[in-house]
Amino acid sequence: MSSWIAPSTSLAGVAERSTGVAEAVDNVDDRYAAQELFLRILLGPTGSQAAAVNEGVGAFLRDCWLSRGYQPGVIPVIVNTPDQSALAELVDRVYFNNPEYISVNGYGTASRIDDGGQQGAVTDDPGECMDELGKKLRVVDAEFPLPDIYRADAEVQLTMASDAGLSLVGQSWSSCMAALGYEIEQPLRPLDPSRDTIEVALVDMECQTSTGYREARIEMQVALVSDWIEAHPDLVAAAEAHWEGLAALGVELAGAENPSTG
Repeated sequence: MSSWIAPSTSLAGVAERSTGVAEAVDNVDDRYAAQELFLRILLGPTGSQAAAVNEGVGAFLRDCWLSRGYQPGVIPVIVNTPDQSALAELVDRVYFNNPEYISVNGYGTASRIDDGGQQGAVTDDPGECMDELGKKLRVVDAEFPLPDIYRADAEVQLTMASDAGLSLVGQSWSSCMAALGYEIEQPLRPLDPSRDTIEVALVDMECQTSTGYREARIEMQVALVSDWIEAHPDLVAAAEAHWEGLAALGVELAGAENPSTG
């Protein structure tokens, strides 16, 4: 797997490299470049940018509570995007790229994102400081067309779910699972918690591989995402600007004086 995009890397350059990745089936880095970029657009900033936001939020709230005489409370993790290694693990898990991971973790549906170990007293602030923080964040968020991003993700999933060719391969997957003792209609995450086990995940991986479903799904999703990125350079640029704006706000908040009571 390729590493996730460093905060200083231009997304426009990555988008260019992602064009036509469906054809580059022998090069894993190129093949997953578009999917990695698309996931990051959905999930938000990572690395130093995410750290800047969370550190700034923490500094702002602590100073606000102190200046207004409130009991300090738990600092919320505003940006909770997995780090680069966790994001790479996510892609491996979704695509069954890592048999060793599956054999230990199964579907891995339990959250593996660090919650920051947030424990402590509950503030007696009725919401004043969080409200002020929210206003500052909304100024940055207002410039980012998040509904368009979510709509794109929904369209990709809907297209895949309604594709006749993929559905046909999915029927082969279902037959394979049934032959091995598992009656599951759709080759995606099992909704029944009793089926969310390492054993089921390993059989699922075996059937997705042997029937060609895994390969067909990857090829189709990569192609759809690549087409979307190529067709929406404005939204890719907007995502980059949004992350930079959030990080800049974090730096500003970390260096700001105590909020006034006015």
